[in-house]
Amino acid sequence: MPPQQILQAVSTPAPPQSKTPFSSPVWIVGLVIFILGNVVNFIALQFAPQSLVAPLGAVSLVTNVIIAPLLNDEKISLFDVGGIVLIIAGCVVVVVFSGIVQQDYRLCVLIQLLKAKPTVIYLCLIFALILAIYIFLWTVERGVTHYLLEHQQLGDSDTLTVVHTHETIPNQSPPATWLQKTTRSLLQNPLLLFDRHVRPISPTSRHVQYGLPLAYASMGSLMATLTTLFAKSLVNLLSVSIFDHDNQFTSFITWGILLVTAFTAASQVYWINQGLQRYDALLQVPVFYVVWTVFDIIGGGVYFNEFKMFTTVKYVLFAVGVAIIFSGVGLLSNRLKRL
Repeated sequence: MPPQQILQAVSTPAPPQSKTPFSSPVWIVGLVIFILGNVVNFIALQFAPQSLVAPLGAVSLVTNVIIAPLLNDEKISLFDVGGIVLIIAGCVVVVVFSGIVQQDYRLCVLIQLLKAKPTVIYLCLIFALILAIYIFLWTVERGVTHYLLEHQQLGDSDTLTVVHTHETIPNQSPPATWLQKTTRSLLQNPLLLFDRHVRPISPTSRHVQYGLPLAYASMGSLMATLTTLFAKSLVNLLSVSIFDHDNQFTSFITWGILLVTAFTAASQVYWINQGLQRYDALLQVPVFYVVWTVFDIIGGGVYFNEFKMFTTVKYVLFAVGVAIIFSGVGLLSNRLKRL
């Protein structure tokens, strides 16, 4: 990425738009289809293992490639055809060698699964990665801000707005006591207490050119992983409550699962959009899908014991199917160059 784009991605807020997306009928139709698709995907978690639903998400890329020529007068290339063939072949392999497990989970069963040691370790790993990535994003973007201030590359503007943390730093601030400064920092962002220890980072460094795009895509995918995990739990609780007439929403734990699902779903959309606004979709989309799928498959195997009936041959062939799908995603990502 050229330095000019990096400077803009890190330190320049998006220009205001005169028209809102809701003024476009095409955008509204697309939003409705997107919502319906996610609802169907949510329901599908009730009827299939999570480790199977995750890799089959690549089918959405295939439909995009097929529909795009109809809407945008685009042509399908040989890379597109190869990607479609690989994804379909990988999906067939994954379906044939996927695990078949119990799909009727009541709250008492989910609590026991959640208390299992492998699940606790898995969730701690996910939360640790999210925290580490967030700290990395904040540190690098603050480091770039310090670098730009030191080298006076921001001009004579009165304020500097950092996109990621949405903080406004005046060039001249009135004197304040230590307690006032500390309180203000904690209210804005607790990490600001460590701002003085952040070293300047050049916008052309590898941390900015490669680290930030990968971090944004990975953050969105980890949030999506948690969304899928808790959404599958939620849809099972809904199914038992509605069809078995056994209300599972009498416990605060069920409502906690609902709140976590909603929060992670919103966070997923936020981080995906943040990454796409700043960096090339050619990198964001494949990285997001691959990281999300890998952690989703692991989550299904760990939390829901979806691999308990797997033999060595099934493990190998299932992994081969997922690898074939990833290869197809890589080929389809070439289409993003033309967007």
